[in-house]
Amino acid sequence: MALSTGCGGSGTAGGRVDDRADAGRSAKPQQALSPRQLDRLALTPADLPGHQVYGNPAGRVTDTGARHDADRRACDPIAGLLVNGLQPAPEALVAREVSPLDASGEVTGVSYDPTLSAYGGGRAAGRTVARLRTAVDDCRDGFAVKDQESAEGGTPEEYPQVRPLPAPKVGDEALVFRLTKGDGAPDGVPLRRETYTVVREGPLVVVFRAWHYAEERAYSTPDDVLHAQLAKLAGVGAARFDKEPG
Repeated sequence: MALSTGCGGSGTAGGRVDDRADAGRSAKPQQALSPRQLDRLALTPADLPGHQVYGNPAGRVTDTGARHDADRRACDPIAGLLVNGLQPAPEALVAREVSPLDASGEVTGVSYDPTLSAYGGGRAAGRTVARLRTAVDDCRDGFAVKDQESAEGGTPEEYPQVRPLPAPKVGDEALVFRLTKGDGAPDGVPLRRETYTVVREGPLVVVFRAWHYAEERAYSTPDDVLHAQLAKLAGVGAARFDKEPG
């Protein structure tokens, strides 16, 4: 199933979130999906034949002590995304790693990694997407990440470019952007490009990270992976699980 892309409105990385469309169903706070409920919405090997799918145990979001701050505060939402540190933080988070297999059944080195985050309503989820959208607009010239290692004298990680891209017309809103990491110099940090596709479906936010562990080439999350995951999220709200154990 092909997913169309658009260049206007909430479907692009360059637009701004219009919260009015979500106002009705978000007026009353919802109870966020539990980790167990969220895990049932994540991809499994049965959803994507020809791919290796595996992931972390479902769990509530906890403070690990890891810090990923940008050298420019405006870029903090993107820096936090690199370690699943969405702003505002979700109530629960589940991650998967999805890698296509070649004809011999071996992984190809490409990975399309969806992370599902659950919030207590569409407005909270919308604020997360809005902050990312604004950061993509404000940080096109890049930023550096200050983590614990660089704070102790190491070299900050450089991301010299943030490039907004056309987004698929899926979910309640979506944005796509590409990060360039490294400088490509012979004695420097090898270039790597990662493409992030962010989709909000009601109180859920899913972030797909497309990348190759050894290549400079940019990859994007393909339609079959996007569709397989988003089909499991369509119309999801906490009420769907009200009578099920968390």
